[in-house]
Amino acid sequence: MQDVLLIGTASPPLVSVGHILRDLGCRPRHVAGPEGVRGERAEAALAVLVVGEVAVPELAAILQALHPLPSVVVGPLLPERHVRLLHRLGARAYLPFGTPPHQKRAVLAAQLPHARGETLTVGPLRLNVASGAAHLHGQPVALTPTEFRLLRVLMERPGEYLSRAELEALAECGQAPTHLHHLRHKLLPLCPTPLLRSRQGAGYCIDARSATRQSATTFTSFRSHLQFLA
Repeated sequence: MQDVLLIGTASPPLVSVGHILRDLGCRPRHVAGPEGVRGERAEAALAVLVVGEVAVPELAAILQALHPLPSVVVGPLLPERHVRLLHRLGARAYLPFGTPPHQKRAVLAAQLPHARGETLTVGPLRLNVASGAAHLHGQPVALTPTEFRLLRVLMERPGEYLSRAELEALAECGQAPTHLHHLRHKLLPLCPTPLLRSRQGAGYCIDARSATRQSATTFTSFRSHLQFLA
């Protein structure tokens, strides 16, 4: 899970960006003002500045403090010359307020160095981390943001059982059993062999190994029969 600095005072646009970053599998670290930037940037993959008013000198100081960390600025609609200036100061992208969520998601995903093009695969299930798209046997699976985070956590640890508390902490959600129940019902019509499993006292995991065992060829079945006779 990548750390992302989320810089700005509490506001609806900042909350919205925070939700998108979590859906991308990131862990936003909120910094209220520029004074905390220098001490917080270590090991962060990206910085997102959410500004209500664009004060260029202050923005320049923050971007310089963040360099060479990739930065995206979110703020009011600006003249093109101001956007070009922000790019010269080190901003990778500028997102005006009102940008559709799917466009924000695409821009932020493109700036995450470890998320670009990352695909998780467990048996016939594939999850594109950058786009949030899931496919099972080539068929799309519509996921809620919480289901996406839970599925990503499990697919990063195939075959490993996680307790409810571990899952909810890693996916930053509550009521994991309820979300996993809905997720299981989305997967079952496309894959009769359950991929998502639960075990009393152990927790939850995703595992495709039983699918491999059940798809035995005629040769392997005959070999098993001979071994039984022996």
